[in-house]
Order: sequence, then structure tokens, then C-alpha cells
Amino acid sequence: MSLHAEIEKVAKQYPESRSAVLPALRLAQEEYGWLSRDALEQVGEALGLTPAYCMSIASFYDMFHLEPVGTHTVEVCTNVCCGLVNAQAVLEAFEQVADALDLTPAYCMSIASFYDMFHLEPVGKHMVEVCTNVCCGLVNAQAVLEAFEGELGIAPGETTVDGTVTLRAVECLGGCSTPTIVAVDHRYRESVTPQDVPAIVQELRSAG
Repeated sequence: MSLHAEIEKVAKQYPESRSAVLPALRLAQEEYGWLSRDALEQVGEALGLTPAYCMSIASFYDMFHLEPVGTHTVEVCTNVCCGLVNAQAVLEAFEQVADALDLTPAYCMSIASFYDMFHLEPVGKHMVEVCTNVCCGLVNAQAVLEAFEGELGIAPGETTVDGTVTLRAVECLGGCSTPTIVAVDHRYRESVTPQDVPAIVQELRSAG
């Protein structure tokens, strides 16, 4: 089905064709990757609107691209809520790495987001990572994780209110011979049981 036909089909769901401009722009962007002048003209023609009107709508929303973009798009929210928890610092960190290696921030983000060892949000002074892969899972990894949740009062992926400890559930820590493995500040604790958890948490709290 042509883009023109797809837009006309969508427009039939609205009382006025003008109301379908957002989904029509989305269809055009999916087709071409960005909204060129030609794409805007096609949208306008299908809806009986001027390219200028389509441009006025597309330029208002961040989700539409008025210039060519890469295969992957990394978008960092910098509004009030995200800005209060270091959105700008995350963006600047990627820009610094990209600049040093002559890479794009988007490429750096694609690598960092793939690996568990990189943190894309602020973390606590101490890191507790509980392996939840098969070997550890068979010997009560879930119970160990739940014990940490109870002692710390947070869920995996969260940090205690005082910023002391971040709890994470990770896929594999490579210590399959001595499960359950818990990495505390990147040092392995072997054969951890739920009964060991209170002492580990107390140790971290004492360390400050």
C-alpha cells in the first residue's frame, strides 16, 4: 500500500482529515526516516492541507525529525523531572566519550546500554548485585534478592533514600560453581544465603 493510500485510510477514522495530521506525519516518517519537504507535501496532498500547515505541526513536536537522522536515535529527556536526577550529566558524559573517540553519542549509548556493568542513572555509594541466572536461581537466588529488598527497603534497580546502597538483579556474574553469588562493590561473596543478608547490609551501613 502506498503512503498516500495509508494516510487516506487513517484519515477515514477522523471526522475531519485535518485531525489525522499527526498519525499521517508518523506514517511519512516511518516511510522515509525523516520529514523532508517532499514528505510534507505528500502528507498535505493526502489530507488536503498545505505543506506549510504540516510543517507547523511537525516542527512543534520533538518526535518528528526535520533533518535526516541515524539508524538509531538516542533521546535524553531534559525536562524538569529528569533534569532533577542528572539527565544533563548523562548527556554530557556520552558527549565527552564520543568526542574523545571521534564517535557519535548515539553509538556510545548503544554500547553502554547493552552491558549491565554500565549505569545510566545515578547509583549509590555501595553496589549490591545479585546473580539470578540458572545456577544461582536453583539455589535460592530469588530468596536472597528478596532478603536484600526487605533489609534495604528498595526493589532491584533502586537506591536507598540516603544514597548509600543500590540493589541490582543481574543475569550472570560468572560464579556458577558457588551459588548464590552476590557482588558487593564488585567483590564476590560466594554461597550467599538469605540468612547472610542482614550482616552484609549492616556491614555496608557501618562503612557509610
